[in-house]
Amino acid sequence: MRTLSVKLCLLAVTALISFNALAIDANEDKRVEALLNSLARHHELIFVRNGDEYKVEAAVDHLKMKYDYAKDDLNTAEDFIKYCASRSSFSGKEYLVLHPDGKQETSSIFLTRLLQDIDAKTK
Repeated sequence: MRTLSVKLCLLAVTALISFNALAIDANEDKRVEALLNSLARHHELIFVRNGDEYKVEAAVDHLKMKYDYAKDDLNTAEDFIKYCASRSSFSGKEYLVLHPDGKQETSSIFLTRLLQDIDAKTK
């Protein structure tokens, strides 16, 4: 009986360690917040989500909602981009960013570049 209790305790500790390893840490949370704040300053952009166009403010609100929902399952800001900010979780369609000059790119490419710029400025 005692052996079973020890095994259950070890299993519980292992599960807690594994669970906590998935939660985003404070530094990565700051990187995601910096990314969203920087994105919010790009008023000239249009985001396309499931074929519909949105002003950047609406896109930021949507991405914040997705981040709040998923952040316990993420490890890095790059995970946020990959799993939350790149495509629709319903349709699977990639999010697009439209620039005023007509250039179009995926949100993954745009947000990754934006995060790299943020990281370079904070080093």
